[in-house]
Amino acid sequence: MKYFQIFYFCMLIISCSGTHKISEAVNQKTTAKPEHYVFFGLDREEIRKSSFYNLKEFSGAQIAYTWKSLEIEKDLYDFSAIEKDIVFLANKGKKLFIQIMDTSFNVKHIFVPDYICKEPQYNGGVNLQYTFDDDMDTNPKEAGWTARRWDTAVANRFHKLIGELGKQFDGKIGGINFQETSVDFGSTGTWHPSGFTPENYLEAVKSTMYAARSAFNQSTVIQYANFMPGEWLPLHDKGYLAAVFEYAAHIGIGIGGPDIIPYRLGQMNHGYYFARQYQGKLVFGFAVQEGNYDQINMKTNAPLTVEEIYDFAKHYLCADYIFWHPQEPYFTKELKPLLRKTPHKI
Repeated sequence: MKYFQIFYFCMLIISCSGTHKISEAVNQKTTAKPEHYVFFGLDREEIRKSSFYNLKEFSGAQIAYTWKSLEIEKDLYDFSAIEKDIVFLANKGKKLFIQIMDTSFNVKHIFVPDYICKEPQYNGGVNLQYTFDDDMDTNPKEAGWTARRWDTAVANRFHKLIGELGKQFDGKIGGINFQETSVDFGSTGTWHPSGFTPENYLEAVKSTMYAARSAFNQSTVIQYANFMPGEWLPLHDKGYLAAVFEYAAHIGIGIGGPDIIPYRLGQMNHGYYFARQYQGKLVFGFAVQEGNYDQINMKTNAPLTVEEIYDFAKHYLCADYIFWHPQEPYFTKELKPLLRKTPHKI
Protein backbone atom coordinates (compact mmCIF):
# COMPACT_ATOMS: atom_id res chain seq x y z
CA MET A 1 0.00 0.00 0.00
CA LYS A 2 2.87 2.37 0.74
CA TYR A 3 3.95 2.33 -2.92
CA PHE A 4 0.54 3.39 -4.18
CA GLN A 5 0.19 6.17 -1.60
CA ILE A 6 3.56 7.66 -2.58
CA PHE A 7 2.78 7.20 -6.28
CA TYR A 8 -0.45 9.12 -6.52
CA PHE A 9 0.64 11.78 -3.99
CA CYS A 10 3.67 12.62 -6.08
CA MET A 11 1.74 12.56 -9.32
CA LEU A 12 -0.87 14.93 -7.90
CA ILE A 13 1.83 17.50 -7.17
CA ILE A 14 3.14 17.24 -10.72
CA SER A 15 -0.28 17.61 -12.33
CA CYS A 16 -2.12 20.28 -10.36
CA SER A 17 -2.39 22.74 -13.27
CA GLY A 18 -3.93 20.14 -15.62
CA THR A 19 -6.41 19.06 -12.96
CA HIS A 20 -7.76 22.59 -12.70
CA LYS A 21 -8.43 22.70 -16.43
CA ILE A 22 -10.42 19.45 -16.41
CA SER A 23 -12.32 20.43 -13.26
CA GLU A 24 -13.50 23.58 -15.01
CA ALA A 25 -14.86 21.46 -17.85
CA VAL A 26 -16.72 19.22 -15.40
CA ASN A 27 -18.26 22.24 -13.67
CA GLN A 28 -19.61 23.47 -17.00
CA LYS A 29 -21.70 20.29 -17.38
CA THR A 30 -25.18 20.97 -18.70
CA THR A 31 -28.45 19.07 -18.68
CA ALA A 32 -28.24 18.44 -22.43
CA LYS A 33 -29.37 15.10 -23.78
CA PRO A 34 -26.69 12.46 -23.02
CA GLU A 35 -24.45 11.11 -25.75
CA HIS A 36 -25.44 7.62 -26.85
CA TYR A 37 -23.02 4.88 -27.86
CA VAL A 38 -23.67 1.31 -28.90
CA PHE A 39 -21.69 -1.09 -26.71
CA PHE A 40 -20.28 -3.86 -28.88
CA GLY A 41 -17.87 -5.30 -26.34
CA LEU A 42 -15.29 -7.51 -28.04
CA ASP A 43 -17.45 -7.83 -31.20
CA ARG A 44 -15.71 -4.97 -32.98
CA GLU A 45 -16.62 -6.17 -36.48
CA GLU A 46 -20.24 -5.24 -35.75
CA ILE A 47 -19.43 -1.56 -36.33
CA ARG A 48 -19.05 -2.30 -40.03
CA LYS A 49 -22.72 -3.11 -40.43
CA SER A 50 -24.91 -0.38 -41.88
CA SER A 51 -27.58 -1.24 -39.32
CA PHE A 52 -25.26 0.50 -36.84
CA TYR A 53 -23.42 3.25 -38.65
CA ASN A 54 -26.56 4.63 -40.28
CA LEU A 55 -28.08 5.33 -36.85
CA LYS A 56 -27.88 9.09 -36.46
CA GLU A 57 -29.00 8.96 -32.83
CA PHE A 58 -25.71 7.38 -31.73
CA SER A 59 -22.45 9.30 -31.40
CA GLY A 60 -20.37 6.20 -31.88
CA ALA A 61 -19.34 2.79 -30.65
CA GLN A 62 -17.92 1.56 -27.38
CA ILE A 63 -15.55 -1.31 -28.11
CA ALA A 64 -13.61 -3.47 -25.65
CA TYR A 65 -9.98 -4.39 -26.19
CA THR A 66 -8.18 -6.81 -23.92
CA TRP A 67 -4.83 -5.98 -22.37
CA LYS A 68 -3.51 -9.19 -23.92
CA SER A 69 -4.51 -8.13 -27.44
CA LEU A 70 -2.84 -4.72 -27.08
CA GLU A 71 0.47 -5.84 -25.54
CA ILE A 72 1.29 -8.96 -27.49
CA GLU A 73 4.75 -9.30 -25.96
CA LYS A 74 6.52 -7.39 -23.21
CA ASP A 75 6.84 -3.78 -24.43
CA LEU A 76 5.57 -4.77 -27.86
CA TYR A 77 2.25 -3.05 -28.48
CA ASP A 78 -0.21 -3.63 -31.27
CA PHE A 79 -2.81 -0.88 -31.51
CA SER A 80 -3.74 -1.61 -35.12
CA ALA A 81 -7.27 -2.70 -34.24
CA ILE A 82 -7.95 0.60 -32.46
CA GLU A 83 -6.44 2.56 -35.34
CA LYS A 84 -8.64 0.78 -37.88
CA ASP A 85 -11.76 1.29 -35.80
CA ILE A 86 -11.06 5.02 -35.36
CA VAL A 87 -10.62 5.50 -39.11
CA PHE A 88 -13.71 3.51 -40.02
CA LEU A 89 -15.93 5.27 -37.50
CA ALA A 90 -14.60 8.71 -38.41
CA ASN A 91 -15.49 8.06 -42.05
CA LYS A 92 -19.05 7.36 -40.88
CA GLY A 93 -19.17 10.50 -38.73
CA LYS A 94 -18.87 8.60 -35.47
CA LYS A 95 -16.48 8.34 -32.53
CA LEU A 96 -14.79 5.50 -30.71
CA PHE A 97 -15.01 4.99 -26.95
CA ILE A 98 -12.60 2.28 -25.84
CA GLN A 99 -12.86 -0.04 -22.86
CA ILE A 100 -9.72 -1.78 -21.63
CA MET A 101 -10.36 -5.23 -20.23
CA ASP A 102 -8.07 -6.84 -17.65
CA THR A 103 -10.79 -9.01 -16.08
CA SER A 104 -12.87 -11.82 -17.58
CA PHE A 105 -16.12 -13.33 -16.38
CA ASN A 106 -15.41 -16.78 -17.75
CA VAL A 107 -12.67 -19.13 -16.55
CA LYS A 108 -11.88 -19.97 -20.17
CA HIS A 109 -10.48 -16.49 -20.79
CA ILE A 110 -7.50 -14.61 -19.38
CA PHE A 111 -7.13 -11.04 -20.65
CA VAL A 112 -3.64 -10.41 -19.25
CA PRO A 113 -0.54 -10.87 -21.48
CA ASP A 114 1.16 -14.25 -21.34
CA TYR A 115 4.43 -12.89 -19.98
CA ILE A 116 2.60 -11.41 -16.98
CA CYS A 117 1.29 -14.86 -16.13
CA LYS A 118 4.63 -16.61 -16.65
CA GLU A 119 7.36 -14.36 -15.26
CA PRO A 120 7.82 -14.91 -11.50
CA GLN A 121 7.94 -11.24 -10.48
CA TYR A 122 4.23 -10.92 -11.36
CA ASN A 123 3.11 -13.67 -8.97
CA GLY A 124 0.98 -15.40 -11.57
CA GLY A 125 -0.43 -12.16 -12.96
CA VAL A 126 -4.07 -13.11 -12.40
CA ASN A 127 -6.31 -14.65 -9.75
CA LEU A 128 -9.64 -16.40 -9.86
CA GLN A 129 -12.81 -14.66 -8.76
CA TYR A 130 -15.67 -16.60 -7.20
CA THR A 131 -19.35 -16.49 -6.47
CA PHE A 132 -20.59 -17.83 -3.13
CA ASP A 133 -23.86 -19.01 -1.68
CA ASP A 134 -23.62 -16.72 1.36
CA ASP A 135 -21.36 -14.32 3.27
CA MET A 136 -19.61 -17.27 4.90
CA ASP A 137 -18.00 -18.06 1.53
CA THR A 138 -19.60 -21.49 1.21
CA ASN A 139 -19.73 -23.40 -2.06
CA PRO A 140 -17.33 -21.22 -4.10
CA LYS A 141 -17.82 -21.26 -7.86
CA GLU A 142 -15.12 -19.99 -10.21
CA ALA A 143 -16.32 -16.85 -11.97
CA GLY A 144 -13.44 -15.65 -14.15
CA TRP A 145 -9.96 -14.18 -13.91
CA THR A 146 -8.89 -10.74 -12.77
CA ALA A 147 -5.51 -9.10 -13.12
CA ARG A 148 -3.66 -8.67 -9.84
CA ARG A 149 -4.45 -4.95 -9.80
CA TRP A 150 -3.12 -4.58 -6.24
CA ASP A 151 0.25 -6.10 -7.16
CA THR A 152 2.80 -3.33 -7.77
CA ALA A 153 4.65 -5.21 -10.50
CA VAL A 154 1.45 -5.95 -12.43
CA ALA A 155 0.09 -2.44 -11.92
CA ASN A 156 3.27 -0.88 -13.29
CA ARG A 157 2.86 -2.80 -16.52
CA PHE A 158 -0.81 -1.86 -16.85
CA HIS A 159 0.02 1.79 -16.26
CA LYS A 160 2.66 1.66 -18.98
CA LEU A 161 0.03 0.35 -21.39
CA ILE A 162 -2.25 3.25 -20.45
CA GLY A 163 0.58 5.69 -21.06
CA GLU A 164 1.28 4.27 -24.51
CA LEU A 165 -2.40 4.45 -25.40
CA GLY A 166 -2.51 8.08 -24.30
CA LYS A 167 0.49 9.00 -26.45
CA GLN A 168 -1.19 7.62 -29.53
CA PHE A 169 -4.89 8.25 -29.02
CA ASP A 170 -5.52 11.15 -26.62
CA GLY A 171 -7.82 13.53 -28.45
CA LYS A 172 -8.46 11.01 -31.22
CA ILE A 173 -11.05 8.96 -29.34
CA GLY A 174 -14.25 10.00 -27.60
CA GLY A 175 -13.04 8.46 -24.39
CA ILE A 176 -11.59 5.54 -22.51
CA ASN A 177 -13.05 3.57 -19.62
CA PHE A 178 -11.81 0.92 -17.25
CA GLN A 179 -13.69 -2.09 -15.95
CA GLU A 180 -15.68 -2.12 -12.77
CA THR A 181 -14.01 -1.85 -9.37
CA SER A 182 -15.97 -4.83 -8.07
CA VAL A 183 -13.97 -8.01 -7.50
CA ASP A 184 -15.18 -11.00 -5.51
CA PHE A 185 -12.88 -13.07 -3.37
CA GLY A 186 -15.40 -13.55 -0.58
CA SER A 187 -15.74 -11.81 2.76
CA THR A 188 -13.98 -14.14 5.21
CA GLY A 189 -10.48 -13.91 3.76
CA THR A 190 -10.32 -17.64 3.04
CA TRP A 191 -10.25 -17.08 -0.73
CA HIS A 192 -8.27 -13.84 -0.79
CA PRO A 193 -5.29 -13.98 -3.17
CA SER A 194 -1.77 -13.44 -1.94
CA GLY A 195 -1.00 -9.83 -1.13
CA PHE A 196 -4.61 -8.70 -1.44
CA THR A 197 -6.32 -6.49 1.12
CA PRO A 198 -9.29 -4.17 0.58
CA GLU A 199 -7.06 -1.26 1.61
CA ASN A 200 -4.28 -1.88 -0.89
CA TYR A 201 -6.87 -2.65 -3.54
CA LEU A 202 -8.34 0.82 -3.04
CA GLU A 203 -4.89 2.40 -3.40
CA ALA A 204 -4.33 0.37 -6.57
CA VAL A 205 -7.61 1.60 -8.08
CA LYS A 206 -6.59 5.17 -7.33
CA SER A 207 -3.18 4.71 -8.90
CA THR A 208 -4.72 3.39 -12.12
CA MET A 209 -7.19 6.28 -12.18
CA TYR A 210 -4.29 8.68 -11.93
CA ALA A 211 -2.28 6.87 -14.61
CA ALA A 212 -5.26 7.33 -16.94
CA ARG A 213 -5.67 10.95 -15.91
CA SER A 214 -1.99 11.58 -16.70
CA ALA A 215 -2.18 9.90 -20.11
CA PHE A 216 -5.44 11.42 -21.36
CA ASN A 217 -5.98 15.16 -21.09
CA GLN A 218 -8.34 15.61 -24.05
CA SER A 219 -10.36 12.41 -24.31
CA THR A 220 -12.84 11.59 -21.54
CA VAL A 221 -11.62 9.15 -18.87
CA ILE A 222 -14.18 7.06 -16.96
CA GLN A 223 -13.56 4.56 -14.18
CA TYR A 224 -16.42 2.14 -13.66
CA ALA A 225 -17.05 2.12 -9.90
CA ASN A 226 -19.95 0.02 -8.68
CA PHE A 227 -18.87 -1.92 -5.57
CA MET A 228 -15.65 -2.29 -3.60
CA PRO A 229 -14.41 -5.43 -1.86
CA GLY A 230 -14.38 -5.37 1.93
CA GLU A 231 -17.55 -3.36 2.45
CA TRP A 232 -21.28 -3.53 1.84
CA LEU A 233 -23.28 -0.34 2.17
CA PRO A 234 -24.82 1.00 4.22
CA LEU A 235 -24.28 -1.50 7.05
CA HIS A 236 -20.56 -2.14 6.58
CA ASP A 237 -19.22 1.15 5.28
CA LYS A 238 -15.43 1.32 5.28
CA GLY A 239 -15.29 4.37 3.02
CA TYR A 240 -13.74 2.55 0.06
CA LEU A 241 -16.28 3.38 -2.67
CA ALA A 242 -16.69 6.89 -1.25
CA ALA A 243 -12.94 7.35 -1.61
CA VAL A 244 -13.03 6.33 -5.29
CA PHE A 245 -15.66 8.98 -6.07
CA GLU A 246 -13.83 11.59 -4.02
CA TYR A 247 -10.57 10.87 -5.78
CA ALA A 248 -12.19 11.00 -9.22
CA ALA A 249 -13.57 14.46 -8.44
CA HIS A 250 -10.19 15.54 -7.07
CA ILE A 251 -8.19 14.63 -10.18
CA GLY A 252 -10.94 15.40 -12.69
CA ILE A 253 -11.92 12.11 -14.29
CA GLY A 254 -15.35 10.58 -14.82
CA ILE A 255 -17.13 7.75 -13.04
CA GLY A 256 -19.66 5.26 -14.30
CA GLY A 257 -20.56 1.64 -14.17
CA PRO A 258 -22.10 -1.38 -15.80
CA ASP A 259 -25.75 -2.30 -15.41
CA ILE A 260 -28.39 0.39 -15.42
CA ILE A 261 -31.10 -1.39 -13.43
CA PRO A 262 -33.38 1.25 -11.92
CA TYR A 263 -34.00 1.07 -8.19
CA ARG A 264 -32.15 -2.21 -7.56
CA LEU A 265 -31.21 -2.04 -3.89
CA GLY A 266 -27.55 -3.00 -4.16
CA GLN A 267 -26.79 -0.39 -6.80
CA MET A 268 -28.96 2.22 -5.09
CA ASN A 269 -26.82 1.91 -1.95
CA HIS A 270 -23.53 1.95 -3.83
CA GLY A 271 -22.67 3.45 -7.21
CA TYR A 272 -26.05 5.11 -7.79
CA TYR A 273 -25.98 6.67 -4.33
CA PHE A 274 -22.64 8.36 -4.91
CA ALA A 275 -23.59 9.41 -8.42
CA ARG A 276 -26.39 11.44 -6.84
CA GLN A 277 -24.00 12.97 -4.33
CA TYR A 278 -21.55 14.07 -7.02
CA GLN A 279 -23.95 15.47 -9.61
CA GLY A 280 -22.46 18.58 -11.18
CA LYS A 281 -18.99 17.57 -10.00
CA LEU A 282 -18.26 14.55 -12.20
CA VAL A 283 -18.80 13.33 -15.74
CA PHE A 284 -20.87 10.14 -15.68
CA GLY A 285 -21.04 7.26 -18.15
CA PHE A 286 -23.25 4.24 -17.49
CA ALA A 287 -23.80 1.07 -19.51
CA VAL A 288 -27.01 -0.77 -20.31
CA GLN A 289 -25.62 -4.25 -20.64
CA GLU A 290 -27.01 -7.50 -21.97
CA GLY A 291 -29.58 -8.77 -19.51
CA ASN A 292 -30.45 -5.33 -18.12
CA TYR A 293 -33.42 -4.90 -20.43
CA ASP A 294 -35.39 -7.85 -19.07
CA GLN A 295 -35.11 -7.03 -15.38
CA ILE A 296 -37.91 -6.05 -13.00
CA ASN A 297 -38.43 -2.42 -12.07
CA MET A 298 -38.08 -2.62 -8.29
CA LYS A 299 -40.21 0.49 -7.85
CA THR A 300 -43.22 -0.81 -9.80
CA ASN A 301 -42.61 -4.57 -9.55
CA ALA A 302 -43.30 -4.76 -13.28
CA PRO A 303 -40.94 -5.59 -16.17
CA LEU A 304 -38.63 -2.74 -17.05
CA THR A 305 -39.18 -0.77 -20.22
CA VAL A 306 -36.43 0.88 -22.24
CA GLU A 307 -38.06 4.24 -21.60
CA GLU A 308 -37.79 3.66 -17.84
CA ILE A 309 -34.11 2.77 -18.18
CA TYR A 310 -33.47 5.88 -20.22
CA ASP A 311 -35.42 8.12 -17.86
CA PHE A 312 -33.49 6.75 -14.86
CA ALA A 313 -30.14 7.25 -16.60
CA LYS A 314 -30.94 10.77 -17.76
CA HIS A 315 -32.83 12.23 -14.80
CA TYR A 316 -31.72 10.20 -11.78
CA LEU A 317 -28.10 9.43 -12.65
CA CYS A 318 -27.66 12.51 -14.90
CA ALA A 319 -25.53 10.45 -17.27
CA ASP A 320 -23.40 12.30 -19.79
CA TYR A 321 -22.88 9.05 -21.71
CA ILE A 322 -25.10 6.01 -22.06
CA PHE A 323 -23.62 2.86 -23.58
CA TRP A 324 -26.37 0.62 -24.94
CA HIS A 325 -25.95 -3.08 -25.59
CA PRO A 326 -27.73 -3.95 -28.87
CA GLN A 327 -29.76 -6.76 -27.30
CA GLU A 328 -32.80 -7.67 -29.33
CA PRO A 329 -35.70 -7.24 -29.55
CA TYR A 330 -35.30 -4.26 -27.17
CA PHE A 331 -32.73 -2.39 -29.26
CA THR A 332 -34.77 -2.27 -32.46
CA LYS A 333 -38.33 -2.29 -31.15
CA GLU A 334 -37.96 0.06 -28.18
CA LEU A 335 -34.66 1.94 -28.08
CA LYS A 336 -34.42 3.16 -31.65
CA PRO A 337 -37.96 4.61 -31.72
CA LEU A 338 -37.40 6.21 -28.31
CA LEU A 339 -34.23 8.02 -29.35
CA ARG A 340 -35.86 9.27 -32.51
CA LYS A 341 -38.40 11.23 -30.51
CA THR A 342 -37.83 14.94 -30.11
CA PRO A 343 -35.77 15.85 -27.01
CA HIS A 344 -38.64 17.49 -25.16
CA LYS A 345 -40.55 14.19 -25.21
CA ILE A 346 -37.75 12.19 -23.59
